[in-house]
Amino acid sequence: MYLLEKNKLEQVLEKWSQIAELYTPQMDAGQVMLLPYDQSTFTMDYINFAFPVKEYVFSAKEILFNWTDKDGNLEVFTPEKPLKDCIYFGVRACDAYGMEYMDHFYLDGCRDNVYEAKRSAATIVAVNCVVAGDNCFCSSMGTGPFLNSGFDLLLTPSGDHYLIDAATDRGRELVDVCRDLIFFSERDFSAQKDFIEEAAFDTFHTSIDTGDIARVLEESFEDPLWDDISTDCISCTGCTTLCPTCTCFNVVEELESPADGCGGCRVRYWDSCQSDSFTRNAGKHNPRSRKDRVRYRIYDKFKYIEDRFGYKGCSGCGRCIDVCPASIHVVDIINKLADQRTSDHLHETDVLQKREAQ
Repeated sequence: MYLLEKNKLEQVLEKWSQIAELYTPQMDAGQVMLLPYDQSTFTMDYINFAFPVKEYVFSAKEILFNWTDKDGNLEVFTPEKPLKDCIYFGVRACDAYGMEYMDHFYLDGCRDNVYEAKRSAATIVAVNCVVAGDNCFCSSMGTGPFLNSGFDLLLTPSGDHYLIDAATDRGRELVDVCRDLIFFSERDFSAQKDFIEEAAFDTFHTSIDTGDIARVLEESFEDPLWDDISTDCISCTGCTTLCPTCTCFNVVEELESPADGCGGCRVRYWDSCQSDSFTRNAGKHNPRSRKDRVRYRIYDKFKYIEDRFGYKGCSGCGRCIDVCPASIHVVDIINKLADQRTSDHLHETDVLQKREAQ
């Protein structure tokens, strides 16, 4: 365990900014974003970033490769963009979990070389949450507010200090850079960290019962609630855009016209299951209605991903709740379905008992 005085944090950040591209919490137009370090707008007064950290390793739009066709000779080449080492400071537990899921999706099995290159250049310096936001529910999902994995270096606020855990060689290298500021301690701070975490749990206002969520969803596919929700949804895709675990993308060709021939590039960009065009066929037939799309997102986040990969598809960050202009609240949806299924089961039990008594 290492210790850092809070009033020396910016000195540490200055040193880190000299060895890599440093991204930190920055005030920008009234919200906190993960942006290049600027002392004048740097802040530690934030719940979470407005956008998920994944955007730095899984870009909203990126070129996969270029191609040219000169007199019938086709050449394919990848853009040469040297990647600099990047330090992402202030990452919360929900985003760190999202990055772990992204790693599984894009690196296990068929490895995505574009994602791998950016991820390999990334160092995650996380900060444990001590206060939850109004719509945060990571405590219910088991992904926060404290981290157990998914970081290189981890800071826990404790009084006038940060307690620091180094989980990787990269994390230890960052400590070594600041040996005059970050000090090693042989003291066992585990009880103190447990106390801080328990206090953080008490700040949550939003919770969801995940214990029986798979059965609830299995029994709720045709629930009338889906009709009500789909009427409200305007398919803006804000929920999926801000989700730390959404991986969907589309691939298109963008054409160029060089003077000596033709060419272009293959581009990958984020897509969304909430978009009307996501499943629309060439003949304009769409197998998914708006109701199907709305329902699919909930099932994907709380059932399908876990069934397929063994990971929770929702990190509990609450961004989808914050951003939705129609006030669609995933926690309320799950809790209402659970209450309805409980009511149904109680009614069925009551009917059976009455029949047996006759």
